[in-house]
Amino acid sequence: MLIEDNLSVEQYWRFNKNHSVGLFTDMNLYYEALYIAITKGFINVNLLEKNLLQRVIGLKYIDTFKKSAFQGLLRELNKFKLVYKEGNDFYNTQSGLSLYQLYKISIEKYHDVLLERMNREYGIPGWFIYRLWSINPKGQGQIVVPSPIKTWKPVKRKWNENAWIEELKNVAEETYFQINRKLPGSFPMPMDRWISSLKIEYERLGKRKQRRVSKNLTPDTDRKLEFFSPRARLTLAMKDVAVNFLFANKYLTNANNDFIPTKINRLPINSRTFMVWCPRLETFELIYYSDYFLDIPGRVIFPCSVFSPEGIMNNFEPLNFINSPKKEILFKHKPEYSFFQAEFINTLNECYQTIYNREGIIYVSLQEVRDMVCRLLRISAARFERFLELSFRASVKREINIAIALETDIREDQQSGSQIQRRPVFINNIPHSLIAVKKFN
Repeated sequence: MLIEDNLSVEQYWRFNKNHSVGLFTDMNLYYEALYIAITKGFINVNLLEKNLLQRVIGLKYIDTFKKSAFQGLLRELNKFKLVYKEGNDFYNTQSGLSLYQLYKISIEKYHDVLLERMNREYGIPGWFIYRLWSINPKGQGQIVVPSPIKTWKPVKRKWNENAWIEELKNVAEETYFQINRKLPGSFPMPMDRWISSLKIEYERLGKRKQRRVSKNLTPDTDRKLEFFSPRARLTLAMKDVAVNFLFANKYLTNANNDFIPTKINRLPINSRTFMVWCPRLETFELIYYSDYFLDIPGRVIFPCSVFSPEGIMNNFEPLNFINSPKKEILFKHKPEYSFFQAEFINTLNECYQTIYNREGIIYVSLQEVRDMVCRLLRISAARFERFLELSFRASVKREINIAIALETDIREDQQSGSQIQRRPVFINNIPHSLIAVKKFN
């Protein structure tokens, strides 16, 4: 190990050598796997592949599973000491059985146990929040990982057309300007470095081998993709460049590394694991993120948690098992509805009115309202759902001076493109997409 600037080990974040995270994002899968292990007596990849999908598909939107996801789930269960391995099979430990029971008592406490295990093994959750605040302290930790401006709709090009042309440069510049104009400080990468890094990454992606049209083709009909989407390639290039810049071991050139540098030049997270950590940390109510906020070209992320040396913070819950190298404790924003009701309802109404005045229709996108409310109040998506459900019930009983109507219908503009993948709002375990609000005098 190479200790730089004569700093002690205690001044670094703990970084596990084996930081391979499972490529899945639904935290309920640990419980489901433990359940299968109880009912079958053991689990392995084949058992999970056969039984897990039957249990979870249809409950909520989940990622498409590949075999690697099952392998990652077993690896993490073992790493967290929730199962142990004998031969090719895995069996529940006492900790695994306890977590299984805890899930049925309190989902929040179940999540806290998983968060503690993940932070202990990976060191990423606490460091991720700390990095957000380091990047944009004036903006309360808000950052953007860019993607191309939404108005850019290029035609497909032949696979070997790999040149970095003026059109790509113009899109990259406009993306950069839109982000920094609307959300100053959210993407502080220098413009010249942004463009030069994008050019290198875009051309590198173009040198990859052509993918097959179908894996099921016979050798006689084996065909390669002749065309590619410039938008998809530039999106991937932007994500790679931005994640490598924002989440490198050393963020600023004059700063010390966050993790002890080793002979292996390894990134704490890369663009692939970044896409896993965002929904995981959102589930734990540590961050909020949206790929659709205010037409910002990119993923907007902000923390719903903060490090502090204080022992008590109003409306915040201390996570004593997550500490910074400066011995600060991570606090999660966890306001109680009884004390937060008025502020939540007023903010909900204001955000609804903003969208209603812009669009002129009564029922507006509930997801868009959620994005705005969560950003203004710095609350998680899960807390928004809880507060909205409580407010909706109070509205029905006429206990508050506001009427709230929720609909499960999906508007035509929500049925195409990337909007299909936008996370719905669950009320009574039913996904909702539209909301109307009316305030009474």
